[in-house]
Amino acid sequence: MLIKLNDKGVRVYLATGGASYRRPRLDWQNRTGRIANYSRDRSHAYVVWSGTHSFDRVSVALIEPC
Repeated sequence: MLIKLNDKGVRVYLATGGASYRRPRLDWQNRTGRIANYSRDRSHAYVVWSGTHSFDRVSVALIEPC
């Protein structure tokens, strides 16, 4: 299933510098990803964003279906 960050998720990623190490700065509003796995309690998802090969741990409350 393809996912994206909801409005709160976009604000969290930009405020915490979640995109600061990637150049050029990504447009998280339009970024899509695919859930690779969930944590044991299913509160976090491990997401592979389009164009990357590494996982990002993202709270399930911050994502929504595309």
